[in-house]
Amino acid sequence: MQLKQAEFSNNKGVSLSGLAQAGWQQQGDAKALSGIANLATKNQGVLVYVNQQDGDNVEDGKGRTIPSTFYDKKQYGLDYRIKTADSVVGFAYHKTDTENSGTAALPMDISYIEADRFDLSGQHQVENWQLDWSLGYLDAKHGMDNHSLRHNMMPAMFRLNTADAESTDFKVQAQSQTQVGRLIVGVEGFTSEHNSIITSASNPMFNVKNFYGVKDNRIAAYAHLDAELDNSNLGLGLRVKHNSADADEVSHHMAMMNPNIMALQNAFNQADRSQSDVNFDLAANWTMNISDHSQVLVGAGIKQKAPSYQERYLWVPMQSAGGLADGHTYIGNIDLDSETAYQFNLGLSIQEADFGIAPNLFYQRIDDYIQGTPSTNMAANMVGNMMMGMMPLQFANLDAEIYGVDMTARYHINPQLVMTAVASYTRGERRDIEDNLYRIAAPNVKFNATYYADDWQANLAWQVFAKQDKVSALNTEVPSAGYGLVNASAVYYFADVSIEFGVNNLFDKQYQDHIAGTNRVMMSEIPQGEKLPATGRDLYIKFDYQF
Repeated sequence: MQLKQAEFSNNKGVSLSGLAQAGWQQQGDAKALSGIANLATKNQGVLVYVNQQDGDNVEDGKGRTIPSTFYDKKQYGLDYRIKTADSVVGFAYHKTDTENSGTAALPMDISYIEADRFDLSGQHQVENWQLDWSLGYLDAKHGMDNHSLRHNMMPAMFRLNTADAESTDFKVQAQSQTQVGRLIVGVEGFTSEHNSIITSASNPMFNVKNFYGVKDNRIAAYAHLDAELDNSNLGLGLRVKHNSADADEVSHHMAMMNPNIMALQNAFNQADRSQSDVNFDLAANWTMNISDHSQVLVGAGIKQKAPSYQERYLWVPMQSAGGLADGHTYIGNIDLDSETAYQFNLGLSIQEADFGIAPNLFYQRIDDYIQGTPSTNMAANMVGNMMMGMMPLQFANLDAEIYGVDMTARYHINPQLVMTAVASYTRGERRDIEDNLYRIAAPNVKFNATYYADDWQANLAWQVFAKQDKVSALNTEVPSAGYGLVNASAVYYFADVSIEFGVNNLFDKQYQDHIAGTNRVMMSEIPQGEKLPATGRDLYIKFDYQF
């Protein structure tokens, strides 16, 4: 996590600089206030910042209220740095304080998130090497429930999830300009522990250790070389990673009364939960100049990713599935293998004074891709059917591929008017059966026209999404229709002040983003189980003041 850092003054004496921002959006009567102040001398600097955002529920293009889209978030912190002849050392603190905030795609809303982050870091010049290091600590607590912020007429179904996490991370990196090229070497890692306990306000006996004493520790050593050749540039990178995970024994208040829950609990507690993986990433990127204004870019690599702790240690059917929000319950798989992706990119970049275009083709062949598949665990199936009326999915390794093309383009009609376009097409498929991967964005293209004047600029954007009917049958994913959006904005500059105003979804289009989750809130204008619609027309204004 990169926190804001204090800067030093280039002049003698004390300098004060900063930024103040205020914004308002029509949808949800949302308001945002933020400020940054940097007090500095030539050798010392201290930065303080604060950000507050809040808003009520928004509406879709039909004027229906989208439930649980309200939020109340605060962030603030400080950073202090001191500089000597060849070193900079600093301390930073960051606070996140989230209060009542809705999450319509999840079975619970956020009642609080409290997180404190502390960092020590430094930068030193040692002969021809620049040495950077950092040490961080995070303490976070998180509460969610399904009754205080949304309708729930069944007290027996009241649930509260209390989660906490502690983590420590570090990084040491050295870089130097060698005869071969720019060389970067380093080591980084983190240790973390997670707990998640589910209770009930209506039943003091209700207690489920969803995740308990989960350890997730990772360390990596890496090296990167960026070499300038005669007519090209070659980048080589290697990262070796060691991942270890473990979990304490779990429990469920219904284990003595339900033999299926008892079977799942005993199987998990008696299993060898300690897991470790040694993975690596290897990448090579080659850029060759074929003219003064054009380049060919070729990239290839192998990237491995260890399973998350949710994918390993979700022992009873739950929707705690790392944000999948597809309405299914999941169970984990302690014995999952790491994913291995074989990646290839081929691109072309042509950049003239008034014109530029950069298409890029990409392909990934992924072995041991982790996705939920129909559970064959009879106890889990019985519990899932009892809880949700459907069988759970269990995380498993399978084979997949992701491929597509993206492109950016620009054209300067004249010095004041610039046209740009960004297009993207992505396909995700399983290689073991005939099915598509879950939640792949629909093909889309965005056109921008920007007009620049002396003290103002205006922008008109048109974004078009095709329909997405290549969906995952296994995840019961629903196809989505195509749609087009128009956004408009303008910015005026007055010395140190800028004023931006605009409108998103100018024509109040009713649509559903394909990658949106499904609504889990009962008794709302959006039917439960329907894919959440996007926000309708939204006017906004924003003020910036730099000093």
